[in-house]
Amino acid sequence: MRMMPRIDAAETLAAVNRAALGNNRGFASELDHQRAMDAIRAAASGEAAPAPAKADPADLAAMGIGIANSEELPAITDLDAWLGGTDG
Repeated sequence: MRMMPRIDAAETLAAVNRAALGNNRGFASELDHQRAMDAIRAAASGEAAPAPAKADPADLAAMGIGIANSEELPAITDLDAWLGGTDG
C-alpha cells in the first residue's frame, strides 16, 4: 500500500480534529460527524475500504430490474460477427 494516502489521511485527521471536532461545526448531525471521522480514521490506519454490497436478485426484481441467468444466455462463438464485423 502506498504511504502517501495514509500520510495525507493522518494529516487530514489531525486538522479536522483541531478545527471541527472541538466545536462540531460543518456537520448536519452528530451521525454525519461520526461517519466522517470514522472514514478518516480508517484511511489513516490503512484499512481497506469495504467492498460494496451485491444486490440480491429478489431485490432487483422488486425494483423492476430484470436479470438474466448467464447459463441461459447463448454463447458468442463469433465475436467479430457479434460486434458487427471487422474493420479490415
